[in-house]
Parts: sequence; structure tokens; C-alpha cells
Amino acid sequence: MKIMIKRTIIAFSLFLLATPALADQSIGPPLNDPLQGKTIEKLIGDVIDWMIKVSAPILVIMIIWGAFLILTAGDNENKVTQGKKTIRYAVIGFAIILMARGLIEVIKQFLGVTS
Repeated sequence: MKIMIKRTIIAFSLFLLATPALADQSIGPPLNDPLQGKTIEKLIGDVIDWMIKVSAPILVIMIIWGAFLILTAGDNENKVTQGKKTIRYAVIGFAIILMARGLIEVIKQFLGVTS
């Protein structure tokens, strides 16, 4: 029982000693703004711009790959179909990414946001 009381007193004493240090704002690194002063709208716009920059070269690569499959198919109808699907899905995916910018404007108008 005495050990339990001693441990409780030590823990409480450490808490009292640490409380002023925790209240001091000068300790530790300053808190940085993770958005760097940007609004959510601007942040989402930056993400969409980045996605367009990354997906454009991928689109070109996928179109070349699909064309390669079609050209090297010979009599194999499955490879021709696979090449067509590759090109179709690449173009559809890129179109969806491009439509994301317009979707933001539609949502803003629906919510009545003015900027």
C-alpha cells in the first residue's frame, strides 16, 4: 500500500512539473500550415492539374501500346480486340480526368459558391 502511494505521489509530482513546460508555446517546432495558405478549392485544382500532367504521357503510352497490339496481331482476333480496348479505356480514363475540372465548377454552382 505504501509503494502504491509513493508511486502515485511521484506520478502526480512529475505531472505538476511537466504542466508548465507543456503550456510553453516556444518549445518544439512551430506549427506549419499544411495547405500553405491555399483554399480547398485551390488545393483540389492543383491536384487535378497534377493528374492531367501525369496522365497525358500515360495516355500516349497506352495508345502506342494498343496500336502495337493491333499491328502485331496478325490473324489473332483476340489481340486486335485487346488493342482496341486498351486504346478505348485509355481515352475514356483521360476524358474522365479532364472532366474533373468541369465537375468542380458544377458543384460550385450547385452549392452557390462564388469566388
